[in-house]
Amino acid sequence: MGGAGLKIVNGAEAGAWIAPRLEGGFGGKVKQLVPNGYDGYVRVFHALADADGNPATWADVAAACGRVAHREMQWHKLIGLDGLSTVESSSPYLHEGAGWGGSDPATGEIDPATLNGLSAVLARHTDDSAAHCFFGLSTIYGGVEEHYSVAVQLRWRARSFIVFAGPIGAAHEMGYEASSSGLVRQGDGPWERAAPSSHWMSQPPNLIWPADHSWFVQSEVDLDSTVVGGSRTLVDELLASPDLETWEVERGDSLEAWADEIN
Repeated sequence: MGGAGLKIVNGAEAGAWIAPRLEGGFGGKVKQLVPNGYDGYVRVFHALADADGNPATWADVAAACGRVAHREMQWHKLIGLDGLSTVESSSPYLHEGAGWGGSDPATGEIDPATLNGLSAVLARHTDDSAAHCFFGLSTIYGGVEEHYSVAVQLRWRARSFIVFAGPIGAAHEMGYEASSSGLVRQGDGPWERAAPSSHWMSQPPNLIWPADHSWFVQSEVDLDSTVVGGSRTLVDELLASPDLETWEVERGDSLEAWADEIN
């Protein structure tokens, strides 16, 4: 059932308002990720570290690699790769030919540090942070759909989600039970199949919104940034937050790999 502060809800009902306010079909543009009607939109860049393990920003990487930081910058272009790499590395950087010696930003999910900073700001822009917000967990992660097989899913475009309700702070409690099995051997004896076991897999939400729909958060599984729509005051606070690296974006802006036409 997720964490102690979360409960499963009917995703189709809770998220019925989202799809009619998206534009342009499935894709990585802001208008395809976050509903329309908000005062502004912010790209929140996922955190990373330098080769020594110290926090770094995308702007730091751009400066180190002689590139330009801008709202549609793409990671592989910043570090000097011609093509998109599917490998995420920890420090030191592993991509051959890259001009950066640190780690990758998380792709497909928001990292804990960024989620912490974002949740703190969102709580100040929610009528009652102890009241229910909604959290969507993508079924693209192996084991999610199986673990929550009785849940009524939120489905739109090419994505499906299990939806939970709970306080904004419960975002860190999300996850699912995953089963694993394998081969083991005792000493020099034969390999034998181990009994199946299950373990809890923590997984941050891909979607977050409050009951009054006054803001919306999307961490698309194919992207390395999170996008937020909300009021002007929320946007301004996100842009000013010392705990987040952000850039205001337009609805026509894209977070897809081809979007960086500057670097």
